[in-house]
Amino acid sequence: MYASALAALLGGSLAVSATAIPQFLTERNVQPRSWWSAAADQCWSDGVDNIRALSTPGYIPGDSNSAQQCQRACDIAGFNLAGLEFGTECWCGNSIDGANNPVDPSRCDMPCPGPGNEKEKCGGDLALTLFYKGNYDVVNGPATVEPSWHGYGNPTCYADLDANHRLLPERPPGYMDQRQMAVEHCIDGCAVGGYSYAGLEYGSECYCSNTPPNFDPIDMDECDMGCTGNAAAVCGGVSRILVYTKQE
Repeated sequence: MYASALAALLGGSLAVSATAIPQFLTERNVQPRSWWSAAADQCWSDGVDNIRALSTPGYIPGDSNSAQQCQRACDIAGFNLAGLEFGTECWCGNSIDGANNPVDPSRCDMPCPGPGNEKEKCGGDLALTLFYKGNYDVVNGPATVEPSWHGYGNPTCYADLDANHRLLPERPPGYMDQRQMAVEHCIDGCAVGGYSYAGLEYGSECYCSNTPPNFDPIDMDECDMGCTGNAAAVCGGVSRILVYTKQE
């Protein structure tokens, strides 16, 4: 895999998310569900200090990689940023991680391999062609955990692996726009519903409960996905829920 070659080139192990987009999500021949645009600074460095700019691989078959294919894979998986690299790679995320920054556009010079895509650029060597979804802000650096909001605190990360048996099984009352999810929106929604626990997952989902999670916490680093409404703040992760507790 190119990630291994890149790690060798950089002289160390390249940080890549342990959770990748399930391949079946990338195989559906559908258009991206949302409006995507090229970032104002469209070419970004990758691999600075051995850190990926976008940490989740999209697993598009290399010979059919294109901006549209990569956007679709990232969109279906709930991410707001899509990046193409080395011609054949697709990467997804909600923020630009590490010290990666915009670079000269000439570095993103590799054509996409898909039929009819020869004029489209799919990044370059250690260079990422970047797209964003809707009005999402491109934020440098990993998202951080908000410590508290309106009487809820003690943020704790848990694995939430069974969609049919959520750790926090309830939803906040009323409509909540998942495209603009933020820690404060979820906590306020759960508070209105009278719940003592509010949890955020997948960058855009909000769950509530009056019963605490019945599993042991996991490392906070596994809750690493920025909120769709505030990319600088963590809103859980892929099958990872960040839970806030109402303080007495």
